[in-house]
Amino acid sequence: MQPRDGASAGLPGWVPPAVRHYIEHVEGGAPIRVLARRSEVHASTVLRQVRQLESRRDDPLVDAGLKRLSRCFGADISEENEMTHHDRHGPRPETAGGEAEALRVLRRMAEPGAVLAVASEMPMAAVVREDEDGTAQRLARLDRSL
Repeated sequence: MQPRDGASAGLPGWVPPAVRHYIEHVEGGAPIRVLARRSEVHASTVLRQVRQLESRRDDPLVDAGLKRLSRCFGADISEENEMTHHDRHGPRPETAGGEAEALRVLRRMAEPGAVLAVASEMPMAAVVREDEDGTAQRLARLDRSL
């Protein structure tokens, strides 16, 4: 039996099984029944997971995340050895000082009423919330890749 952590598929260990099933099916062409047998679940469960993720691809963040994980899927053993800690354990910030920037933005997103605004045509994302009088207040700007 194959390990359940996704490492055998070239995906980071933190990737949820539903996402792993989707990428292995769509990118790798693995049959749903094979994925179900390997995960010890019913084939309808895997099919439902694949359909659900496919319907969520309209969200630009979900789509970008799946595309990024798909690149990990094809990584061979030599490439995997060259991966950094972030490649194996989480998304790698693309900008210099990206970790500090990500923490700053996450703190702003934790504020009451804060939402992350991003769209496919926006090069920058923003964390915003409404004031008491209903006007939008920008709390943070960040690069889309972050």
